[in-house]
Amino acid sequence: MPVVEIIATGNELVFGQLVDTNSSYIAKRVTELGGTVKGVHIVGDEIEHIKEAILTSLARGVDILVTTGGLGPTFDDRTIQAVAETLNRKVVTDSTALEWLKERYAQLSKIRGVNIELTPQRLKMAMLVEGSEPLDNPVGSAPGQKIKVGKTVLICLPGVPFEMKPMFEKHVVPMLLGLTTGRALVKNLRVKMMEADLAPLVEIVVREFPSVYVKMYVGDTKTGVGVRTDIVVKGADLKDCEATLCVALARLEELVRERGGSLASDAG
Repeated sequence: MPVVEIIATGNELVFGQLVDTNSSYIAKRVTELGGTVKGVHIVGDEIEHIKEAILTSLARGVDILVTTGGLGPTFDDRTIQAVAETLNRKVVTDSTALEWLKERYAQLSKIRGVNIELTPQRLKMAMLVEGSEPLDNPVGSAPGQKIKVGKTVLICLPGVPFEMKPMFEKHVVPMLLGLTTGRALVKNLRVKMMEADLAPLVEIVVREFPSVYVKMYVGDTKTGVGVRTDIVVKGADLKDCEATLCVALARLEELVRERGGSLASDAG
């Protein structure tokens, strides 16, 4: 079961101007694929703060460390520099990344009908940590990078969600699939009964099914619909997960109905 940690960078996150949806997406996918997310860390754009977060995760010996953000052309995109300083390596122009940038801006120039110059700011996106592997960005300009640090594989992805998601699927998901055959399933429910009455029933299900985690969201109650409740099941494979989910769900429903409640699927 691979252990993953996530570092989301950006002043816009620590200032509260944007919600960190990237980490939520990554954590959900890692869980579905049988991995375990041990921590999610949000830091600003200061190099020292990024370095501290990276060093802390590396010291824990995680299998995969994913950073998001800080790969673009602006002055506050500092993740690559922070990684380089953490590992005592240089930042160099990567020839493969440079060719990707040239192709990308040639395509954009053709689409827009104007010549888009590769300015020094744009060329910055071709500069990666020495010894790293560039990761192509199928929908954006900034490449990612992959670098082995001891037992940890460090992956740097862009912060823009519509760029990060396809890169995660292309470059990180195959790694996860290669590290585990385990899987997970999540069932979202609404349970129509009082939260205080539901809590002991959840404890019973978790106790009877060790591979099952049930989360009830106190305060997230829709009038006439019930308490939002998630069932997370981990198993050897999807078939195993489905079998456990079936019996655990039936057990929860039995307990709920005995006390006059009801449950239904929830779209979220």
